[in-house]
Amino acid sequence: MIVDTVEVTWPSGAIQSRHNVSANQVLQIMESPQLSSLGEPGKTEIIAPSGAPYTVEASTDLNAWTVLETRTNTGPASTYIDLTAGSSPYKFYRAAYVTR
Repeated sequence: MIVDTVEVTWPSGAIQSRHNVSANQVLQIMESPQLSSLGEPGKTEIIAPSGAPYTVEASTDLNAWTVLETRTNTGPASTYIDLTAGSSPYKFYRAAYVTR
């Protein structure tokens, strides 16, 4: 048996979906790190669970992504500053958990 969609709504308001999930199993789903701009180019606040390893990545075209740093939060939030942010007219950021 396959479940069409499992949807989790996190307290932060973020929604995650998993599709075509096999029934009768335990899923471990972690809330994805959340990023928000701090109003300066390349300065981003990252909210992630303490102890969760993740990468910070950047792109100028949303197709090719470059890993800028791998880090582990020691508190509920941290600030990442991309010192090369001013070298491109557009720069996008994302954070992704490191899978073990």
